[in-house]
Amino acid sequence: MYAPPPRDSAQKWAAFGVVAIVAVGVSFGAHTLKKRFKSARVEPAPHEAPLPFASVAPIADEPDEASDVGDPTAPVADEPAPPPGTPAASLKARPAWARIDPTLRGTPTRPYAPQHAQPLDVFLRASPLSGDVQRGFVICRAQTFNKADTFAGDDVHFRAAFGATPEVAVDGPEDGNLAFVSAPLVTLRKGERVQLQVFDRDVLELTLLSRQTLTRADGPLTAMDKGAAVECRELAGDALRAAVTGETAKADAAIATLSRKQLSGATFDWGWPLLEIAHARNATNDAAALAGWDDARVAKRVAAADAAVARLEAQRPAIFDRLRATAGDRTKVGDVQASFVSIACGPKEGHAGSCAVKVRVTNHGARATRLNGFDGPRLYVASAKTGPMPVSPEPYELMMKDIAPGAELEASFVVAATDRSAASLETEPVIVGVCVRERCGVLRAR
Repeated sequence: MYAPPPRDSAQKWAAFGVVAIVAVGVSFGAHTLKKRFKSARVEPAPHEAPLPFASVAPIADEPDEASDVGDPTAPVADEPAPPPGTPAASLKARPAWARIDPTLRGTPTRPYAPQHAQPLDVFLRASPLSGDVQRGFVICRAQTFNKADTFAGDDVHFRAAFGATPEVAVDGPEDGNLAFVSAPLVTLRKGERVQLQVFDRDVLELTLLSRQTLTRADGPLTAMDKGAAVECRELAGDALRAAVTGETAKADAAIATLSRKQLSGATFDWGWPLLEIAHARNATNDAAALAGWDDARVAKRVAAADAAVARLEAQRPAIFDRLRATAGDRTKVGDVQASFVSIACGPKEGHAGSCAVKVRVTNHGARATRLNGFDGPRLYVASAKTGPMPVSPEPYELMMKDIAPGAELEASFVVAATDRSAASLETEPVIVGVCVRERCGVLRAR
C-alpha cells in the first residue's frame, strides 16, 4: 500500500507558522470585536427580585426619577450656609482641585466628596453595618459574574443611594468585574431604603446587570441576584477617626514636602513641583473621601496645600524680573540660536484667549534638530503673573519638521491661555523662553 513520504523540517515549520499566525489573528480579532459585540447586545430587563440574605428585605423596583443635578463640576452658588457635617456643606466646601471623574458614565451626580484612591484597602478595614448609621462612612462592593462580555471581564459602573444621602457613582476598572462606591456623612436608619444599581459600560450605553432596592434592617447589608453580589460596610466612631487620622498624616507629610520647594527659573517649567502638588492634593482628597470637605481636619489640609501653592506662585514675579533683565532680542542655547520677531494676542472669540509669538530659529549644529523634539528647542511664554506657559508650533505639522544643519526657520507658537492669563499677556511685559534639554535662554517680547 502506498504511504505518503514524510514531511521535511521546512514543511513542518511552515505548518507551525501558519497555525501560530491564525491563533494570533483570532485573538486580536476577538479583542477588536469586543466593543462591537457589547454594543450590539440588547439591554435585558431588570432581573427578578433579588435573592437577599436574611439581613435585608427587598422591596419592589420603582421607576427611575429624573435627576436635576446640573453640572457636577460647577462651583456651588452662594447660599445660606448648610448645617456642618452634611453632604450639602461638604459640597459647598469642595475646592476647585477636588478629585472628580470627568468621564463618569450615566446620569451626572453632584460629587460632594471624592472616591478614595484605594477603595479595597478601605473596604477591608470597614465593618458590616450594625444599627443606625449617623454621619458615617459607607462603602459598597459589587462583584459581577462576567456575563456581559464575551471575551473579557465586565466594565462595571456602580451607583448607590443611602436613604436621603445624594446618589454616588463610580466607574470601576476596565475588564474588572469588581467596583467599589463610597460616601461619607451618610445617615441611614432602620427601615430606610438603599438603592444599588450595577451596569456594564458599553461603548455608547450602559447595560443594566443588577438593580436592587433594599430596606435597611438589623445586621449586615448584603444581597445577590443573577447580575451581581453586593456588600456594604461602614466606618464609624473610633474606626472612622483612626482612618481619617491616617489619611491626614499622609497629607501632612506631602504638604510638608511641597512647602520646602522653591522655584528657580532655570528650567522649562521654572522648577514648578507638579508631582509634589499632586501628592499633597491626592492625600487630602483621600481624607475628604472619608470625612467630607467641610470637616475641620480636612479643611485644615486644604488650606495648607493652597497656602503652599500660593507661596510658589508668589515667587514668579521676582524670577520674571530677573530673567527679563538679562533678556534681549536674540539668544543662543547650545547649537540653537533664536531671535524674537513679534507677539500678537487674538480677540476673545474665535481663537479665543490665545496669543501667538513668532520666533526665528537657526540650527548651527552638525545634526538636524526638531521643534519640541527630545533634543530640539522648546518654547514657553511668561508674564510675571502667569509664569511659564508652554506653546506649540502653528501649524501643528511643524512639530514633525526637522531644521537641517545651518538652516533657519521662522514659525509662530501659540499659547492657549485662560481669560486671566490672556489679559496679562496682552497688556503686561512678556518674555519668551527657549530651552534645549535642561538649558534655557530668554527673549524679551514686550
